[in-house]
Amino acid sequence: MEDRSKKATLSHGERLMALVHHATAETAERATMELNVRQRLVVQRLGLAGPTATAALGQSLGYSASAMTGVADRLEERGYIERRPHGKDRRVIVLALTSKGRALFRQELEFYRSLVEQAVASLPAAEGARLLRIFETLGPFSEETQSA
Repeated sequence: MEDRSKKATLSHGERLMALVHHATAETAERATMELNVRQRLVVQRLGLAGPTATAALGQSLGYSASAMTGVADRLEERGYIERRPHGKDRRVIVLALTSKGRALFRQELEFYRSLVEQAVASLPAAEGARLLRIFETLGPFSEETQSA
């Protein structure tokens, strides 16, 4: 018999979605709301991983080269990222957050921190502490994401 205790269900996804929607509604001033999902993911990835080659970033997010170029163009126009030459390969362009982009990323981190805080606050103390420990065990996943 299959162990279903380790499988997420649609109900789990629904609960996470509801939590995100609640937090988004509570934080109407979420800075990245002016960005589309693709742009938001680029800012988040650059904030987590640091400057990254455009092609590698697009590949890690599943974007085509033309889609990645368009997203980068729009973020650059808004002053969130800058294009830099690669230190060793002049054919490669690296994307990096500007100071405005880093500030946006910090605001996005604060949004997610408040999301976790709301989830923890909705639970009994022992379960809230357990949830925080669970997030800490997700560390290898986040480190894997950062090295992408």
